[in-house]
Amino acid sequence: MPVFWWDAEYDKQGTAKLIEMFRTFAPVAFVLFNGPDIPFVRKATNHDHHFHVKLRG
Repeated sequence: MPVFWWDAEYDKQGTAKLIEMFRTFAPVAFVLFNGPDIPFVRKATNHDHHFHVKLRG
């Protein structure tokens, strides 16, 4: 069962750290995710419980 960003079980700090690690160690073009207050993400339909990372190249 998915965990949505508004659920009590959602780990905002962990999600933000994981996205930050992608951006630090990979050539990230953009990240799609609807969670609020996560830097450098774009909102996208149906991305409330997962994110996508688009890499350059």
